[in-house]
Amino acid sequence: PAPTPSSYVPTVADVPKCAQGCVTDLGGCATGDVNCVCRNTPYLNRLAVCVPQYCNATEVAQVVAFANFVCRSVGVTSLPSPSYAST
Repeated sequence: PAPTPSSYVPTVADVPKCAQGCVTDLGGCATGDVNCVCRNTPYLNRLAVCVPQYCNATEVAQVVAFANFVCRSVGVTSLPSPSYAST
């Protein structure tokens, strides 16, 4: 069965490997502190730029879906969109 948001503690290993380098510091939040991570706007904005630099479109979509799932569990429904650097 799929984990329920209330009992589920996300880890860096839950995101695609390409994005793991972007999420390692958790914006200064403790591991598993979903409320802190999901409300840390500067950190989320950095992720929105970092993840598309290292991941393909499918992987970016997986990261976005994961973030939305996790953050909804703490009442955060508005996350920054991925930001693709212009070439």
